[in-house]
Amino acid sequence: MSGTDHQGRASGSRRHQATAPPPPLVELRNATLWAHGRRLFSGTWWAIHPGEQWAIVGPNGSGKSTLARALSGDVPAIEGELLYPPAEAQSPEWVRHVSFEDQADLIARYSHYLQGRYESLEGDDALTVGDLLGHAGIDSPGDAGALLERFGLRGIADRRVVHLSNGETRKLLIAKALLDRPRVLVLEEPLQGLDRESRRELARLLPGVAATGVSIVLVTARPRDVIAPIDRVVCVRGGMVTGWGRRRDLAPGAPLADAVSTLAARNAGAGLPAYPVRTTKGEVLVEVRDASVTYDGVRVLDGVSWTVREGESWALVGANGSGKTTLLSLILADNPQAYANDVRLFGHRRGDGISIWEIKKRLGHVSPEAQIHDDPQATVLEGICSGFADGARLRHRVSAHEVRIARAWARALDLGALLDAPHRTLSDGERRLALLARALAKKPRLLVLDEPCQGLDDPNAAKVLRMVGELCGHGAFTIIFVTHEPREIPACIGRVLRLEQGRVASIERRPIRGLRPS
Repeated sequence: MSGTDHQGRASGSRRHQATAPPPPLVELRNATLWAHGRRLFSGTWWAIHPGEQWAIVGPNGSGKSTLARALSGDVPAIEGELLYPPAEAQSPEWVRHVSFEDQADLIARYSHYLQGRYESLEGDDALTVGDLLGHAGIDSPGDAGALLERFGLRGIADRRVVHLSNGETRKLLIAKALLDRPRVLVLEEPLQGLDRESRRELARLLPGVAATGVSIVLVTARPRDVIAPIDRVVCVRGGMVTGWGRRRDLAPGAPLADAVSTLAARNAGAGLPAYPVRTTKGEVLVEVRDASVTYDGVRVLDGVSWTVREGESWALVGANGSGKTTLLSLILADNPQAYANDVRLFGHRRGDGISIWEIKKRLGHVSPEAQIHDDPQATVLEGICSGFADGARLRHRVSAHEVRIARAWARALDLGALLDAPHRTLSDGERRLALLARALAKKPRLLVLDEPCQGLDDPNAAKVLRMVGELCGHGAFTIIFVTHEPREIPACIGRVLRLEQGRVASIERRPIRGLRPS
């Protein structure tokens, strides 16, 4: 069914009848959008009426975010019209949008580089959770207070936003948008980065939000993340609408299944480039002894000890706010509180003279936080090559050999056609893949993958997990893998460190189903 057939001119003609329904909350009429120097979604007709709950679904790079941002006017319609109800019916919060981009903007406002958010002086002027939400809402005994209580935000009201974990920041932005009581609420990948309980809580909250008259537009690359009360679906691919339907039509074999699938050529990828096999297994790469970290009077790590040896594969798990991000910041040489703790990396204690860049030369790192601080103007090839210089931008003349390595990893992750594209023109999922290529190209001794599949569609996520499994199984890297999705933990991961409220809850062995035990 085409967009025109679905809600196009027929919707407009019915307004002239005596029983005409209320006007749409937002409407695209024969609209063509303009983003990143391209025409997208030519001739799109789409109206969101009161009471309707929608999802925009499509693979990485399909244009989902562009279509979603058009609803709030952030992406211009160069042809056709973007219409709202009469001005007197609107408010500044008529359409609210929550995305990874908003999260990045919030963090970057107070922390201009990755290490900045952990430094004691950096971010002292940053808003607290209570400042951002309004302390009246935090202290309210009514609906606002109940919402924040259910999201677990009351207990961190005095924490600065730059000190929050990825999942905590996501919950904060969603809560802020809900407190503004918009008529249209656009949520991009709202389940990504949330722990299991927070996902369940959001799934319980959304039907109540819809019942208040808010129309929700959920944007996702994963059909399984289209949850109630969402019922209507628009599928996109290649900057075009490819189908309209109901949520039930997304099931495998259902009418819309093909409309959201990625092209077979995209899923295959190239073979993995050559990588080293380590022969020094057993050497201690990371040793954290009784580490504690405090922010804003809150102890976020409390007596954590952990040893990672060469050749081991670890999963680091725990709820949002359990201390995973802070522990990783000590290991990745980003957090200056490492100097006040006993943290040893590659045989050197922090503070004994080894530079941060000497440490980072041996590390590969993928995370939402690292993605926030990548250079939006750099091309994909430049971004991958920047890993050889261990900086956010190129610092040395890249050799022809390094360029060949970068191109090979880009092909392996199906980024070969995007090598000359600036990061700012990529989707969130494509930027995550480019960051992974950067981490792998430098052939690090320790590879830290923090939510590497966040924002990826199912085929790309499966491709990344197969790649990690092969690298892990052949002993190419020592791996720390962080996720809230148990199904995403590669079969080759042999050890699990579980954190709860900043403390080690358990260290476990898990059965290996890969090529070798760790």
